[in-house]
Order: sequence, then C-alpha cells, then structure tokens
Amino acid sequence: MYGPRMQALLVLDVMNAIFELPIPLHDPDGFLARVGALLDRARVRRVPVVHFRQLGPAGGLFAPGGRGRELHPRVAPAPDELVIDKREPDMFVGTSLADALAARAVAEVVICGFATEGCIDTTVRSAWAKGLRVVLAAGAHTTTANAVLSAQQIVQHHELVLARFAQVVPAAEIAFM
Repeated sequence: MYGPRMQALLVLDVMNAIFELPIPLHDPDGFLARVGALLDRARVRRVPVVHFRQLGPAGGLFAPGGRGRELHPRVAPAPDELVIDKREPDMFVGTSLADALAARAVAEVVICGFATEGCIDTTVRSAWAKGLRVVLAAGAHTTTANAVLSAQQIVQHHELVLARFAQVVPAAEIAFM
C-alpha cells in the first residue's frame, strides 16, 4: 500500500475573468464556496497550495496586467502560496510545477478549479502519468456549456471518466493529512 502522503492543493484558473465569460459557469457560488473550504482546510494543515493563472493574448480576458487575470478575491492566495502563470491547459507544461512539487516531496495532488474539460482534465491525466496520486475535488471544478452538453453534463461526464486516473472525492470529504 502507500506510505504517508505529502499532499499539495492545485487551484486552477479561479480568476475574475471566468466569472465574466459570455456563457455562465456551472454553480458559480457553490464552486467558489467549495474551493474556499478546500483552501481553508489545506491551510490549517499547512498543505502546500499552488494557484494558477492563464496567460492570454493582449486585449483578451486573460491578458497580462488585466483585472480578469486577478485571482478571485474569495479564493485569493495567502502570502506564502505559490502563484504560477501558464499558457497551456497542462499545469506541468512550461511551468515550475514539477520542480515545486519535487522540492516539497509531494506524492499526491488535490485538483480543483476551471475548466473541467480543459485544464482540469489535462492536469489530472498529466499528474497521473507522472506517477502522482491524484484526487479530483468533485464539486470544486466547473466549466461553461458548449454546443453539445450543458456545463453540468460536462462536469458529471468528466468526474466519471477521470475516475480512471484519480480518486474522485466530494470536496467536502477531502481531508488533508
């Protein structure tokens, strides 16, 4: 079986801009509350927290220096928490995440944030492929609808599919060690 777990909480793209998209998020208030509760529990246990911000082209919602790129105030990072800017949907590509996790001997990541079918899906699979144990915080990731599926359907579908690569655990039941 597994030995002691050094964990980290990865909070993906919970920026002001996602609340300003033309298509609304699935359960935005519940999502923010669950991410906030995860942060509170991680901080009490002194679990490393890493926040991510999408970096997009000038003039867009995710443009450098824009208000949209600011992390949402309800889940803002504490002064000692790492904030990583990224351009890709995989938090490991082109970032310092792998080095940061290795430096802290992290063996398990808890993942929450935006967007379920993009950054969440890609990062869950990537972390699993790198040999990390992965926990997907059910209810603490969200997205918008697309031309085929509602946002709720996307979230439910991905929780089913990603169970191949992660433990899918309701956010309220995640206990940090």
